[in-house]
Amino acid sequence: MTTPTSIKHKALLRSRPTSPKFGGEGRPVLDIGWGFTLIEILVSISIISILTILVFSNYYSGRRQFALQRSAHKLTQDLRRAQEMAMSAKKSPLGNEPKTGYGVFFEKNEKEYKLYADIDSNEFFTSENDEIVETIKLEKGVHIKEINSNSSPKKISVNFKPPDPTVKIKFLVGGANEAIITLSLVTDDSKTKTIKINKVGRIEIE
Repeated sequence: MTTPTSIKHKALLRSRPTSPKFGGEGRPVLDIGWGFTLIEILVSISIISILTILVFSNYYSGRRQFALQRSAHKLTQDLRRAQEMAMSAKKSPLGNEPKTGYGVFFEKNEKEYKLYADIDSNEFFTSENDEIVETIKLEKGVHIKEINSNSSPKKISVNFKPPDPTVKIKFLVGGANEAIITLSLVTDDSKTKTIKINKVGRIEIE
């Protein structure tokens, strides 16, 4: 026969919290039903590392490509600027009036080019006599890879003589009717941009 006392005792036992498990030396044992093994953690870290490398590699590659594109567009803008300066018969920053206009001078493997005023009237750049209006640096990591020049070292001078202006390209390879300036990344010569200017003043990027 069940007495009220025994029923109360059973109810107390059911409501009592479960005792923790203990190891052989009396230490409590953490009883968790889920978790990661060491191998799973190492695999996860490896995957995250690979993905991170790929993302940053693509990011820096994209930055270099944009730098190359910006350099090519800036170069074409500076060629047109020299054209406009020649057409307007603009005075140079030093107050000179170059009768044979302005031009842009390039050298192979350089990371810059020069916009000049043709002071000595020979229709190409000479460092001893002409006035350098501005030395323009290419974007970081970009250089002049190649020029279709017959000189050694390779160089080209593109001169615009007013009023039309008339285009004269000095040091051009024999038989060529346009200057071809190829820019590339210093770290990867296969990534290039080519700027062409012909003897009637047409400028294009490839």
